[in-house]
Amino acid sequence: MVCCGNPDAKFCGHPSGFGIWIPLMFVTAAVVLSAYSMGGCELVTLANGKTFQLSGQVILTASDTSSAQITTQVQDYQANTFGLFSFEVSANGQYGCVGYANSEYFEGFWISAMVFSILRGILGLIVFFWLLLSTCCPIQPVHKTSLITLSLVAFVFSGLSFLFYGNPICQEYGCVLTTGAWYQISGAILYLGTAMVLMGIKAKEPSWLLEQQQQNQNRDEHSTIEQKPTFESAEEGLQPAAVTGVVLDAK
Repeated sequence: MVCCGNPDAKFCGHPSGFGIWIPLMFVTAAVVLSAYSMGGCELVTLANGKTFQLSGQVILTASDTSSAQITTQVQDYQANTFGLFSFEVSANGQYGCVGYANSEYFEGFWISAMVFSILRGILGLIVFFWLLLSTCCPIQPVHKTSLITLSLVAFVFSGLSFLFYGNPICQEYGCVLTTGAWYQISGAILYLGTAMVLMGIKAKEPSWLLEQQQQNQNRDEHSTIEQKPTFESAEEGLQPAAVTGVVLDAK
């Protein structure tokens, strides 16, 4: 069965070797950890148990005999732990992540961290699905270079997402790394590990390309063989005629 337009592709055939599963597992773990750190609300904790008032948007449901209504309400909380898109609430019988009600907290560092985190996730998914296809399609040299580049860029974006710690709240109260931050660091290390493992995997040219190169080589050799007799006949035509007798000058 042809996969990715490549006749060398074999489902479950591992044309790139079983080693392809190592970077695939690395990038899978990196994507999961990075997604948790980005979507969770435990990225930083204010130092010394301090709290900061944050406005959160809470979803309320009211049901009656006929229908259920879903409404949202903005409430203020004293939060100690927060992340990129939500903060942790553990008071008044509530516990969980609450999304920010407004964007007054979002400034340059915060927004930059959001952008880099989203781009890191997109690149991680691209590498994941590409490596998943590589279990049946051989990795070509250009594919290998692209995968290594994407993994390294995802690693760089993971580091740039730490710009979040430059937000005004952390600058004023001081922030301490918490669970989500360690997951983010682990994901960055796994992206770098993915790139390093890919460097050791041997890329393969597809058979159709090798056959085409062989055909071109055979065609060139055949053309050279056909041209050689022509040159020899031309050289023979320039040779002087053999002398068969003796010519005497007439007196």
